[in-house]
Amino acid sequence: MAHGVPRVHDRRVLRGIVYMIRNGLQRKDTPKAYGSNRILYNRFIRRSRPGVFDQIFGALTEQAGRSSAL
Repeated sequence: MAHGVPRVHDRRVLRGIVYMIRNGLQRKDTPKAYGSNRILYNRFIRRSRPGVFDQIFGALTEQAGRSSAL
């Protein structure tokens, strides 16, 4: 277990990353409610490298396409 500052919840950080991407912000401009700039950056990089965000956004795009066809 890490010592020091408690871990920021993954869901909150993910919301911050999506907020940052959706609004075209740099991480330094993201509200502090989502966690520190460093946390957003580190978790974004760790999940971007293996293609996690590509898979998430691809699935969401596909799902949106299906729902708009109804």
